[in-house]
Amino acid sequence: MNELLSTLKRSWRTHLWVNLSTVGVLTLCFGLIYTSLLLTANLGRLLTAWGDEVQLTLFLKDSATSEEIAALDDVLKSDPGVESVTFINKTEAKKAFEKSLSSYGPSFLKTVDGDMGNPFPASFVIKVATSYKTADRIEAIANQYSGNPIVEDSSYGQEWIKNYTSFFKGTRFVTALAVAVILAATLFVVGNAVRASLAARREEIQILELVGATSAMVRRPIILEGGLYGLLSALIALVLMGVVYQFALSRLETVSGASSVLQVLRYFSTGEILGLTLAGGLIGLIGSYLCVARINTGWAAARQLS
Repeated sequence: MNELLSTLKRSWRTHLWVNLSTVGVLTLCFGLIYTSLLLTANLGRLLTAWGDEVQLTLFLKDSATSEEIAALDDVLKSDPGVESVTFINKTEAKKAFEKSLSSYGPSFLKTVDGDMGNPFPASFVIKVATSYKTADRIEAIANQYSGNPIVEDSSYGQEWIKNYTSFFKGTRFVTALAVAVILAATLFVVGNAVRASLAARREEIQILELVGATSAMVRRPIILEGGLYGLLSALIALVLMGVVYQFALSRLETVSGASSVLQVLRYFSTGEILGLTLAGGLIGLIGSYLCVARINTGWAAARQLS
């Protein structure tokens, strides 16, 4: 530990601006990675929250008999993908429609009632089980019952579910690709910082090797220095992200009020923050080790003696 502290003091005293710029670039890299992860996680939470509101509606033909309706009701209730079923007859459907539009067009409703009777079909409103609330599974359930002889049509918000699911999958793929690229750049930044440290300590390394220091003894403080770069940068990135996240969330709450959508959004938990910080330190360790393992193999003393 004393050796590490001594190395860090010399490094920061002699290369203050280089070290600050290294931490700054690493903070930016980790910030981009963590922002991508947070965005993907919250998009997934939004999809789950909106999925909880999804209901599958089966509209029945006017020719359906009470026996056929009862038989379909029994089949639906025995389906493991169905959590609950509510039957709405034609009269209830008409009343619900009238209630929703009573303040907009009462005269229109009277015209429809007089000319067409009751045009609203009976229906089954199905609440899908939690484990089945994905676009593919909901579509499969809808297709399964759309072929029933008494079912006229089905609806569950097909378009927005498919579009949002496609958007989420695309975002997740782009995020994974971006994280991989930025991670490679992060290792490159750490490697450059370690190279600068090696160049600054060249004479010291030569002396250590001449007096019999092993490669492990020479490498250890430099590798730990790289780990400290990563640890410090990751922590700064998470703190800054937390401040920006809280500010953005407060602005959204001011604009939209206490929206149920905002309530599902989350920042990283304490455990996740700790894990991501340690992951940053690990990345720093790996980047510095890859650099030191390739460069420092006793070459300094060998060149001096030759």
